[in-house]
Amino acid sequence: MTIIKYILMIVGIFLLLWLGCMFILKSQEKKNSIIKSNQEVKDQIKQTNEDLDEVIEQLESFNPMLEKAINYVNEFNDKVLSKK
Repeated sequence: MTIIKYILMIVGIFLLLWLGCMFILKSQEKKNSIIKSNQEVKDQIKQTNEDLDEVIEQLESFNPMLEKAINYVNEFNDKVLSKK
């Protein structure tokens, strides 16, 4: 009877070791998938930032033209308002 008890204990220990190894492998896979997902999000954010930088450059290229237009409008307003 004690031999069966010891055999069951040994089988139980090996079963628990096997389950522990399986949990470790699953957690490693999950960790790798989370790291991959985070890297994809970082790449998306980087691409978005680059796109926004391009938009800022394009908008800044309009500034000199807009400043000239504002000066013309201000000069026109000064002339029109000073005549009244």
